[in-house]
Amino acid sequence: MSPVRSLRIGVLAVTTGLVAFAAPAGASVPADSSATVGVAVALVGTEAIDIGPLAPCAAGGPGIGTTTGQASDAGLVSYGLGSSTCSFDPATGASSATVNGRQFELNRNSVAGVPKIKIGTFSVSCHTNEEGGVSTSLSLGGVVGLDLPEEIPPNHTILVPGFFEEDPPIAKIVLNDLVEAEAVEGEAPDKSLTVHAAKIWLYPDADPLGPPTPGSGSITVGSVTCNPAHD
Repeated sequence: MSPVRSLRIGVLAVTTGLVAFAAPAGASVPADSSATVGVAVALVGTEAIDIGPLAPCAAGGPGIGTTTGQASDAGLVSYGLGSSTCSFDPATGASSATVNGRQFELNRNSVAGVPKIKIGTFSVSCHTNEEGGVSTSLSLGGVVGLDLPEEIPPNHTILVPGFFEEDPPIAKIVLNDLVEAEAVEGEAPDKSLTVHAAKIWLYPDADPLGPPTPGSGSITVGSVTCNPAHD
C-alpha cells in the first residue's frame, strides 16, 4: 500500500502574513523584489530533473514573466501555465511580487518511493511597506495528496513517511515556506523575505555517506522575494 493517502480534492487554503523589520530613517537602499513560478533540481533513480527558474521577474526588469509550462523528461515533475509580476513604485518607494500558476504535478506516473501530489492553482505574493515590513499572501486550490488546514500557517510542514516505520521520510513538504535573509559579515544588510507556496525536499534525512536512496533534491512551487528599503 502506498504511504501517501488519497486525500481531499479541490481544497482551497488561503493565508496571509506580516513580517516587520525596523526601517532606518532615510534608507539608502530602495525596496526590491523578484519572483519565479517554479524551480526543480532533483535526481530520482536515473532521471535527472533540472527545470527553471520558470518565468522569472524582478523589479529592476523584466517586470513580467510568463511560461506555458514545462515537464521533466520522464514527466516526474511538471508545471502548467504560469506568470510572475514584479514592480517598484517610485511614488511610495514600495516593491511587490506576485506569482500565479496552474497544474503543478509530482509523480503523475506513480513511481515508487516518490509522493504523488497535485496543485491545481497556486498564487503567492509579497509587498513591502514604508515601515520597513513585508506582507505576504498565499492561496492553493485543487490540491490532491496533501491534507491542508483551512488557513496555512507559516512553515506548515508535512512529512511523507517511508514504507515501514523505521524508514526515513520519503519527502518533507513545507507550505507557506518563509525564509528570511541571513546576515553576512562584511556585506550590506539584506532585509529580504522569500515565500515559497510549496517547497518539497525528497528524502531530506538521507545520509550522504549511507546507502543510496531512490531520490534527492528539491522542488519549488511559486516563489516571491521582497526586500524593503533599508540602509
